[in-house]
Amino acid sequence: MYQCEIRLETSHTGNDEVTDTTRAFNLMSARIQEITHALRADNARMDAIMNAATDGIFMISLDGMLHTLNRGGCVLFGYEESDIVGRNVEECIPWLSVFETNLSTVKQQQFIDGVTCLGKHIALEINSSEMALNNQKYIVGIIRDLTIVNKLQYELAVFFNLSPNGFLIINKDHTISYANPALCLIFSLTSESFNNQDQSFFRDVITKSIDNEHHNDTQPLDTLFTEHDLYLKFPVKKIIRASRQKIDPEDADSSDILMFVDITHETIVDKMKSALLTTAAHSVGQRNGL
Repeated sequence: MYQCEIRLETSHTGNDEVTDTTRAFNLMSARIQEITHALRADNARMDAIMNAATDGIFMISLDGMLHTLNRGGCVLFGYEESDIVGRNVEECIPWLSVFETNLSTVKQQQFIDGVTCLGKHIALEINSSEMALNNQKYIVGIIRDLTIVNKLQYELAVFFNLSPNGFLIINKDHTISYANPALCLIFSLTSESFNNQDQSFFRDVITKSIDNEHHNDTQPLDTLFTEHDLYLKFPVKKIIRASRQKIDPEDADSSDILMFVDITHETIVDKMKSALLTTAAHSVGQRNGL
């Protein structure tokens, strides 16, 4: 293919119409060249960003044809780009809901399984939205592998369910999102008791359970941002050490997690040790005539 460079030259040096037209054409050509270089640089930056992303990034037409899949997506499904781009998205995400949405729709979130080139199922979170390009509609989206997230959630669930300590999670809107079995046991409640409840429900539970002789009508739940001992008289007498902190200390809007540790036995043993030491010291003093 031959490249042809068009240049307008004129011997006119005045301000006549031909000279003005030539100057305008040359300025326009220079501007087009600048825009072309800028577009190439933008495309190079976009390619670098897409290929550096660990999440999958895709673009498909409304008939399911996969037009773009970045390196992260190819690694996730185990394909080379040349093997998967141009094929139907059902090859790797068979349960993806491809639908025609209004351009005002921000995104659709789906939690579905994907399938690797070896037939292995992987849990995915897909956030997608519609875009228009050259008068055609496409679906663009980000694919996140939930395999590690699900594994961590499972391990945390096992930890909380088996822990002898009570745990309570309170969201930033003061609703209760989780109470583990040990917490229910401490206060003789069922897990269903916490459904659709907020912080005031648990405050009432504590108020009814604490021994007022030790607390003098304080509001313990509101003071659990630091370590605090609760003396309970109901359902049975026990001493609970409570602590409260943000799940993400750097985010003021993150949920609070409260931990309750039964220190009844520990407290009794400490008192017995103190009494024994006091008795021993008294006996020694008597023998020495003190």
